[in-house]
Amino acid sequence: MRSKILVLIIAVALIILALILFFGISKQINQLLASIPRVVEAELASRISRQVSVKSAKLANLETLIISDLSIADGKTFEQGTAFTAKRVIISLNFIDFVRSGNFVGSIKSVTLINPRLRIARDKQGV
Repeated sequence: MRSKILVLIIAVALIILALILFFGISKQINQLLASIPRVVEAELASRISRQVSVKSAKLANLETLIISDLSIADGKTFEQGTAFTAKRVIISLNFIDFVRSGNFVGSIKSVTLINPRLRIARDKQGV
């Protein structure tokens, strides 16, 4: 009888510990996911030397990143206008390659643009 009570106490303690760990990890994951749009904006802006705006970005699963309402400035900032927009960008990647190499760009399998718009203009010389 005592051994059953001890096993029950240990089981309850393990369940409580698992719940505490789950909610702690869940909170950290939510904080990380909330920062994805700012990370995407900063990374793209640094690579293309233009201001970038992202409404939201989320991981659909370990191999799919979905970016919503992506905008890229026509010049350094949006004061010169918007050169490119896409309602949604779906990036598929090889998660195992990403974990092994740490290279996000190198692990991309495909990029799908949904409702893209590109502004093309000519200067006074027609170029």
